[in-house]
Amino acid sequence: MFYVGDLVSVMDEDVTGFLTRVDFNENKVFLDYCGMELCFSFSQIVKIDKSFDEKVAKGKITAKDNIVKTYKTKKSKSINSILKVDLHSHNLKGCRIGMTSHDVLLTQLDKCKHTLLKARTKMIQKVVFIHGIGKGRLKSELHSLLKQQTDLEFYDANFSEFGKGATEVRFFHSKKSI
Repeated sequence: MFYVGDLVSVMDEDVTGFLTRVDFNENKVFLDYCGMELCFSFSQIVKIDKSFDEKVAKGKITAKDNIVKTYKTKKSKSINSILKVDLHSHNLKGCRIGMTSHDVLLTQLDKCKHTLLKARTKMIQKVVFIHGIGKGRLKSELHSLLKQQTDLEFYDANFSEFGKGATEVRFFHSKKSI
């Protein structure tokens, strides 16, 4: 059983983080990883015993123990997950009350650039940018940014899940970028 706040690791990946949401209907969990929310199925994650570090420090678990092998059985090429990034200004750390709309837009675009770089580095397959409907300025700027990229495609995200206010990005990771 998983709960919000649990420390978990993703099997076959170098991803560890704290759960931010648990969806028992869909058997999915969402975890915070470097400020990004990643989604995984229950079968893809392992709860980390909080006393694990204490056991290592006391010498009760060493590098020779098989426990390390249970957390990382093989190295796969990509994280089979969807990263969801909410770009609404009230959800971004760099946005403050009193900022001009232009400064907010620049902060939102910086978050997009940072997320694209992180997704490439971590070999994440899909990113959903939740930009909202509004006047369409953020969506337009985001699409302009994405059109400059050669290793991805983008389109409106699933309407039933996100409505009209989200863009999904799918990466074509090449062996050169590994």
